[in-house]
Amino acid sequence: GTCPQVMVQPSSSPCQSRCEDDRTCPRNQKCCFTGCGLECIDPQKCCQSSCAAPDPRLPAAKPGECPKVRPWQTLVPCKGNDTCTHDRDCPKQEKCCFGGCFQHSCLYRVCPLPSHGRGVR
Repeated sequence: GTCPQVMVQPSSSPCQSRCEDDRTCPRNQKCCFTGCGLECIDPQKCCQSSCAAPDPRLPAAKPGECPKVRPWQTLVPCKGNDTCTHDRDCPKQEKCCFGGCFQHSCLYRVCPLPSHGRGVR
């Protein structure tokens, strides 16, 4: 199974990790990113998530831009796997973006700002 996809949520309190890797979890649980730290949780079964073969009819890139995310400054090194590799791995309008800790995760897109050219009168 795989870790479920999560949204990175800004937090005013420091993130805590309750596991280091899958070997530190009981039973068949996985050490997964929960949005703010790592925790042992039951994995998703294959094909509930993005482990199914990608649909070639879906576009590889969705419209919009990835939000600007600063790398996390934590005492515990980031561990885990990417939760996506392409935008098509993400639900709805989410894009596969750098998530601050892991290499890539599904995040809500942002619309690009209009260019600073001539204004409409």
